[in-house]
Amino acid sequence: MDWLVKHWFLRLLANVYGLFVLGMFVVLATMDGSFLRRPNEKDKELLKHVQQKYWSLDNKPFGATHQFFKLRNGKRLHYVEKIPSSAAGKKNLIVFIHGFPDSYAVWRKQIASPQLSKDSILVAPDLPCYGGSDEFPSMSAEPVLEALSEFILGMREKYFIDSDPERVIIVTHDWGSVIGFRLAAEAPQLADRFIICSVLHPTLSIANITNRIQTSRRLFSTFLKSPGRNLRLLRTALSNLAPLGTQLERSGYIFAFNLPLPITAWIGRMGDSWFLRLMHRLAFTGKDNLRSSYTPLITPEFSAEAMACSLGPGLGQCTGYAEDYGYPADVARRVPEGGWNTKLRIYRHGLPNKRWEKSLETIVALNQLDGEGSRGPNCKTSENITGRRRSSSNAGRLFDSAPKGALKAPATIVYGLQDPAFDPSVALEGMKEYLSRDSQVVVIDNAGHWVGVEDRSSRTLEGIVSGFLKSDEDGINGLRGLDAASGARVTVDV
Repeated sequence: MDWLVKHWFLRLLANVYGLFVLGMFVVLATMDGSFLRRPNEKDKELLKHVQQKYWSLDNKPFGATHQFFKLRNGKRLHYVEKIPSSAAGKKNLIVFIHGFPDSYAVWRKQIASPQLSKDSILVAPDLPCYGGSDEFPSMSAEPVLEALSEFILGMREKYFIDSDPERVIIVTHDWGSVIGFRLAAEAPQLADRFIICSVLHPTLSIANITNRIQTSRRLFSTFLKSPGRNLRLLRTALSNLAPLGTQLERSGYIFAFNLPLPITAWIGRMGDSWFLRLMHRLAFTGKDNLRSSYTPLITPEFSAEAMACSLGPGLGQCTGYAEDYGYPADVARRVPEGGWNTKLRIYRHGLPNKRWEKSLETIVALNQLDGEGSRGPNCKTSENITGRRRSSSNAGRLFDSAPKGALKAPATIVYGLQDPAFDPSVALEGMKEYLSRDSQVVVIDNAGHWVGVEDRSSRTLEGIVSGFLKSDEDGINGLRGLDAASGARVTVDV
């Protein structure tokens, strides 16, 4: 009974804080003149134009073609693919996985990159409930991780069934990086390297929060025994809790997103999608500057591109195609409200921490990769990449003492130090214990949350990805050679 009372009390506190944050949203939207904003005809026409460019199945956005992947459960994922024009030689496979509130189009700079597409097949899916993909009733761990694993396995088979791949790299952002962390920990056979951007590690962040609370509690306890003599302990305890206060403030929107659905739907509609536009402005500026109006900072064209990226296809792109090639019916149903509440399922259904019971098909496919190595069934080399990866995750340990959620595949973790969503202490402290061998943490001083969109950090990310296309050694050497002009540096090197 006590745990039930505690549960409902904590839920009440979370809802109260969520309502407070919602009130702050209203204040900010009012301050920048957006609370009563309504779309004008020019904005509507510009959005339709960009949606046609990004989402018409007849177009080739950034040189890529639209495709659909049918899952075992009958649902379809929309994705774009870009295949090098030269058919000769082996090809790398790079899979880009987006986060909230985006779609494949958030990777437009990487898809358009001549450097990445020269010798690599680029693939960027829309997550379930996003972009042009079907909806899932639940966005919990099992359906989402099963779907993405099945998709990646399908891409490996599609492109490498008759030849050996060079390398498979998975690049992720935001909620796509939550998926990336879990796949690197629970299905490391899927890729030679994971490049994971702009998200808290699900178990590490909880561990950091818990450790700071416990440490401060002990300091407070000692302070109370003799308050007059132990003021320094009080200051230390409060200082130790400061990053948690910062993270609570920066995560406030998550509490608002977990309010009852009618309220969250209103958040999406308020002020002509004000919250989406706020996120787009942060992607453009890379700064946590919520109070200045976004109007002079971004052009109408940029705003339309960002909205088309987040909203997905319009009604004009959902008709006129054969049933097995056109967008799923769910996509057209999402158009009136922009799919806001369906997108929020990713915040509400336990994707970061719920158990993933792999299907028999997934277990068999991953075991086959274990037996073949990550280079596929026709690999002529004696080097078993997956075997090397598995052993590296526990290198130097007599027993496997890795914490829960530790990665078993080489990974490069990328953070922008101006990211308004995270406190660096909560995000990065202790990360080394969660990484396998040949892994790194790269921080970019002048980057915000959307490292793949902001001009300078997107070039840095492109360089990181291209460096690992040849080999881990080349990629690691490239990281160690990052120059001061990029604002990027390696802080952890395992």
